[in-house]
Amino acid sequence: MIKLLAVASIVVSGSLFGLSLCKTEKEALIQTEDFYELISYILYKIERKSLPLDKIFSDYFSEKRSFYIENALKEIRGSYGEKISHICENICSDEAKHEMNDFIITLGTLDKASQIESLKKAKSCMEKELSRKRTDYNSKTRLYKTLS
Repeated sequence: MIKLLAVASIVVSGSLFGLSLCKTEKEALIQTEDFYELISYILYKIERKSLPLDKIFSDYFSEKRSFYIENALKEIRGSYGEKISHICENICSDEAKHEMNDFIITLGTLDKASQIESLKKAKSCMEKELSRKRTDYNSKTRLYKTLS
């Protein structure tokens, strides 16, 4: 009887652990999608609307697009580049961080055409990162669910 209970508890804890890992992977994917959306939003607002960064971010906050990104942007002190850098540190792979560095450093300091070019490179980098994270999410969740 005790052995049966021990086996049952191991199976249940393994299942819960697998589901917990799946949830963590899903949250990481959602945060990456939200960051990609932020980059796309900034690009759209600069390219099509020619809005300054202060207006872009105040509009972003008023639209309540992403709880995680909004809180990170509000809590971090410094320039918009520093705020984006902090988000990038927590979300992106080392390769993506390196590729995003030019965008982060120059955010708000370049002329419109250069800023748009920088944003397009950042968006392309985030598309690759998002694709990689989706692939990782699918393979890892399949593994975690199989193990549990």
